[in-house]
Amino acid sequence: MKWNACKSIVLGALVSLASGQALAQSAATGVDVGPGRAGAWGSASGQFQHVDTDSRVGPNGSFARGLAIGAGPNGLAISHSIGVNGGGAGVGHNFNLSIGPGGSHVSGGAVNARGG
Repeated sequence: MKWNACKSIVLGALVSLASGQALAQSAATGVDVGPGRAGAWGSASGQFQHVDTDSRVGPNGSFARGLAIGAGPNGLAISHSIGVNGGGAGVGHNFNLSIGPGGSHVSGGAVNARGG
């Protein structure tokens, strides 16, 4: 596969909490945007799960976003990714948050920009 311009990719890291040996809840998202294309994905696990994705391609660029939420009695995991591409240059951002029992938490985020 050959690309005329560079693409912007953001992948959300898997955010999860473990309860003993079993996975309590997790959330992960990712987007891939470039000239003429856009895609988003998400996954979640837990007693409550919500995944929502959106992608659009138009004459002036492309856009994608993904949101995933996994929740259970041992905590909450959230992942959100978003990316845009204006035809040659793209930028994306990812945010992950996991909150466990007693308020313990792990969070992270990243920005990725590439241009052609």
